[in-house]
Amino acid sequence: MLGWGQYVLRRSVMKKIVVASMNPVKCQVAELASRQVFKESVLCRGIAVDSKVPSQPFNGQVLNGAHNRLLAARAADQEADIWISMEGGIFNDVHDGNKLFNQAWILATDKSGFIAKSLTASFLIPTRVAALVLAGKDLAAATDEVFCTENCNESKGCIHFVTDRLISRMELYLPSVIIALTQLKHKEWYS
Repeated sequence: MLGWGQYVLRRSVMKKIVVASMNPVKCQVAELASRQVFKESVLCRGIAVDSKVPSQPFNGQVLNGAHNRLLAARAADQEADIWISMEGGIFNDVHDGNKLFNQAWILATDKSGFIAKSLTASFLIPTRVAALVLAGKDLAAATDEVFCTENCNESKGCIHFVTDRLISRMELYLPSVIIALTQLKHKEWYS
């Protein structure tokens, strides 16, 4: 793993962003959102941290996982300016336990300790995929099995298939990461 000092920075100062994941989609969306919100160059890198929740989190575990990742990333790399965590998970339909929704929590913090929070849009998981998830598979593996894909978690995601390939995982996450980073940028509005 490269440290910040191993990157060559030219004359401009860059905002250092740490993503609490090595997932390439999460890293790409964090970089794009950070550049849009802060309107400056950013140096973004992912680090592997433990969410301390099951690999397929359900309901309240999703927010707990995002929070745990955020704190772990901040502890692991204290030189960053901003830390971002994204944790997707499964939410039960309270009226029909066999229907599952997917949604992700987005958390961001800076050196002040203020934690911004946002949620992605949610989407109903197809019945065959939901059955596999309820049987113990994580959403990515279940999606790969039903839609005959490979490693969809690090590319387009389940959302890509349920929207007839109109929305990718990156496109699903981007607005919510922008919302969280904008909260962080204007944290005085929320105190």
